[in-house]
Amino acid sequence: MKKLLLIFLLLNSILSYSQEGAFLEPSIGLGITSKKDDYPHEDNQNITSYNTQLLLGRRKNNWIFNIGLSFFRTGYSTYSPRLIDPLFVNLPYVVVISNVAIPVKLGYELHISKKFSVVPSLGSGFTITTKMVSTNEEIPGGGTALSAHINTSGLFFNAQTYVRYQLNSRFAFIAGPAFQYIPTRLNVDNFSQDYYTLTFNAGLQYHYIIKHAMQKPKK
Repeated sequence: MKKLLLIFLLLNSILSYSQEGAFLEPSIGLGITSKKDDYPHEDNQNITSYNTQLLLGRRKNNWIFNIGLSFFRTGYSTYSPRLIDPLFVNLPYVVVISNVAIPVKLGYELHISKKFSVVPSLGSGFTITTKMVSTNEEIPGGGTALSAHINTSGLFFNAQTYVRYQLNSRFAFIAGPAFQYIPTRLNVDNFSQDYYTLTFNAGLQYHYIIKHAMQKPKK
């Protein structure tokens, strides 16, 4: 975690030095998450996903570059067949996974009017699983950290489109859908287990450095 914060502060210094078009972008999101894996008999269901992130941005012409720090939740709801004498029963359970990540995104701003624009973006990044727990105590390891069963770090990919409304010279409101795909491989029998999230995010862009070129040109 300390290394992630150091990287974040370093990037903040670099973007601040670049001056023109630099901004901060805090946001939160709410939606759904589930998984796709090699267990055909499991009926995976969605659970609630949420995220919070703080991005550093740099705008150059219509291109927008973002990098920052993100916290988000993945997981799923399913069942596990267990023998409870004399019958087999399906015991429902929920697995919740906490993640911290460094996302990197590149977007392009499409202007609709003086204040409105649409920004589609694609990105990737590095993620670390900090906690993975099950709510079913009947399952081995249930209720305890399960991170030992998965690769706790790796890449993830995201796609997002948001509407941007310029409030004033420093602040802009943003909101729109975001999709994340997190490929994971269990450390047991090379078993594939991929997670995804679909959320609606909203936040602000704060332009803490305003280019002098925004002023009236000298005659």
